[in-house]
Amino acid sequence: MLQFVVVAVTLVGIYFQFRLQRAANAFDQLDRIAAEGESETMLRARLEVARAIAAGEGPPDGAMAAVANYWEKVASLVRGGHVDRRVLYESGGSGAPLWWAALADAAREVRRSRDDPTIWKQFEWLAKTFTAHA
Repeated sequence: MLQFVVVAVTLVGIYFQFRLQRAANAFDQLDRIAAEGESETMLRARLEVARAIAAGEGPPDGAMAAVANYWEKVASLVRGGHVDRRVLYESGGSGAPLWWAALADAAREVRRSRDDPTIWKQFEWLAKTFTAHA
């Protein structure tokens, strides 16, 4: 009987340790996502895209790709179950719908020109998911 109690207590302790480790990993991932999203390179790319759109032009290819690829990576992590979408949304990841709205037409043109309907599909999915969440 005593062995059963010791095993049960040990299993409960292991369970709580795994939960703490999972939470720590989630925060670490969010920090890395935020750091990449706020990096100088990403800020410059977002600024280039915003300026082009404000001027009535299409977004520059390189800047557009940087922004879209960032959101594609984030969306892939969410879809793969590595990052919880609610946690991401609430921690400032809700910019995906804004950036998809800004880049959607150009992204669709890239898909048509390359004959590849999968380009930035994860990004599009994340933007739609966050739009439905709001």
